[in-house]
Amino acid sequence: MSAKPSRNCPSTNVGPTQTYANEPQCIAALIWNCPASRNPSPLAVYEPTGGYERLLATMLAEAGLPASRLHPNKVRA
Repeated sequence: MSAKPSRNCPSTNVGPTQTYANEPQCIAALIWNCPASRNPSPLAVYEPTGGYERLLATMLAEAGLPASRLHPNKVRA
């Protein structure tokens, strides 16, 4: 049995990331701890992960944070 995927959140734009398990209480901590949640115009961006992103998408919507699901192969810098 494989482990549930985790989510990463950068603590700053260039700093290290923090890893959160894909469970409701951990996703809530991720939303609370990410700098985007305190930004006046936040945008959370995440990649599709075989359905594991659904909990994150739901909780971001419930928190009132705009989010966008982007496929990593289609993103350009």
